[in-house]
Parts: sequence; C-alpha cells; structure tokens
Amino acid sequence: MKITNKLNLPSAFVNMAESNYKPTPNQYSATTLLKPTRQIILERRYNDNLEADASEMIWALFGKAVHYILEQHDSSGWAEKKIKFTLDNGITISGIVDLYSELEQRVVDYKTCTTYKVEKEEFGEWKKQLGIYAWVLEKLGFPCRKATIYAIMRDWTPGKTRFKNYPQLPVAEVTFEYTASDFADIEYYLYQKTNELTHAETLADEDLPMCSDEELWRSPSTYHVINYKGKRMNRSKTNNITEAEQFLTDNRHRGAWKVVEKRGTPKKCFSYCNANQFCPYYRELMFGNRKDNEEEGEEESEI
Repeated sequence: MKITNKLNLPSAFVNMAESNYKPTPNQYSATTLLKPTRQIILERRYNDNLEADASEMIWALFGKAVHYILEQHDSSGWAEKKIKFTLDNGITISGIVDLYSELEQRVVDYKTCTTYKVEKEEFGEWKKQLGIYAWVLEKLGFPCRKATIYAIMRDWTPGKTRFKNYPQLPVAEVTFEYTASDFADIEYYLYQKTNELTHAETLADEDLPMCSDEELWRSPSTYHVINYKGKRMNRSKTNNITEAEQFLTDNRHRGAWKVVEKRGTPKKCFSYCNANQFCPYYRELMFGNRKDNEEEGEEESEI
C-alpha cells in the first residue's frame, strides 16, 4: 500500500503508516479474518495499488501509543507477544497479544474506540477476536478461558455523563468468558473462513462472495408507495414494509400502485473498505444506473 502525506505531516506519521500490517501468503491475523471475504481478497490482490494518506491513520497511531505506554507499566504477565498457529489446511492464524496472565488464564487487549460503541455494547467482533486469541493460546499450551478489553473512549466528555447510558468514565472494562463449546465454535469458524478464502483466491473479482448486509453495515431499508404515474405518494415513506403495504391497500382509490423498497446505504463500502475502488459492487453503486435523486449508495427495487 502506498502512503501519501497530503498535509505534509512529520515523517514519523508516514513511517508509522508504512510499517502497518502487510499481508503474508497463507497467513491471516485474527482481525483480518473478521472482515468480509471479498474485502480480504481484494485488499490482498491489489495491495500494491492501494493508497491511503497518513492523516487517515492518526487514530491508529494514537492506539499504538496507548498500547506502548500501558505495556511498559504492566508486570502481571508477558506482553506484546505475537502468536501463531497453523491449521491442518496449511493456513496460519496470527495475532498480537497485548497481555497474557497464565495465573488468571486471561488475555488482555487495550483498545481505543468511540463512546457510541460502548453505549450500544457493540462487542461482538471484540469477543470473536479475543476468542481466536484464546483458542490459539490454548493450542500453544497456554490455558486461556477469559478475555478482558480495556476500552479507552477517545471522544468521551464529562459534560455528557448526565445522559442515560452515557459512560461515566473514559475507560470501560469488558470481560468475556469462553467454554469448550465456544472453542469448538471458534475452530469451526476458522476452518470455514480460511477454506472459503483459499477458494476465493481462485475467483475473478466479480465472482467473489458478496458481503452480507451486516458486513456492509447497511442502514435499514425504507419503503414508499408510488402511484400509476411513478410518483412517490405523500406520507407513504416508512421503515416498515407492513405499514407500506397497508398504505397501498388504503389508498388504491387515490391511485396507489405499488410498494418500492429503497435499500439502505452500505456504509462500510464508502468509508471503511480500502479496496472499494476495485470492487465491482462498489463501482456499480457509484457509476451504475442510479436515479439522480437517490442518495449515495441507495438501491431502489419494486416489491
């Protein structure tokens, strides 16, 4: 990946960005495996053609700084250690453990995030990532049944603590526990995902598995009713298809014709996928036959 420096930042910013993760054949990090298969393949396939600016990686630098400081002052176990384990299919799973305590059978990870993530308790990917770490540690002979994340909220402000559900402190502790059943599920996921990636490497860009709506972070669909002239009827827009169908039934006498679905915007496509410019689906969204009055990334279809 080529790193630009549009703001002419100090060289340290650029050097940090350039030293970021580089793909290794037949090896995937735990965090990489959480991405959609299509995104992983395209980012690797076009790695030399990808471009990012150093200014876009400020929060990554902040996160590295937080990791470094905390790790220098923790003596409860070994810290900042890279772990690897090779599956029977020849694919290696890797990760970097911030802290591990054999006494507590616990892996610890430091993360920087937004307050929104903590408010909404969006911890699913964190649990899966740390679960992979714990599974690998177990395979390497280090017992691990717990994981704790210390989430440092970079946008926390004391003035909002009066609001309901807003974190009362700028740091949150999130703990997960893993059972033998959890490890069996993780192992199944790792083989399923890596086998899918191995197959996907043989496919053309347009034949890669499509990302799911969940993976695309797609916003909810909306529905509206159009009349026989193809015009949207007033007050027919809703997030509920049942309500839209009821509006259609109740307004047949006014010329209501059919319900149209407008799918939500796939936010990850536009803002969080480095390889989107090489993705046929993204190009279709950007340059395909979309109506001029549609919002970026929205797709309209009849019901």
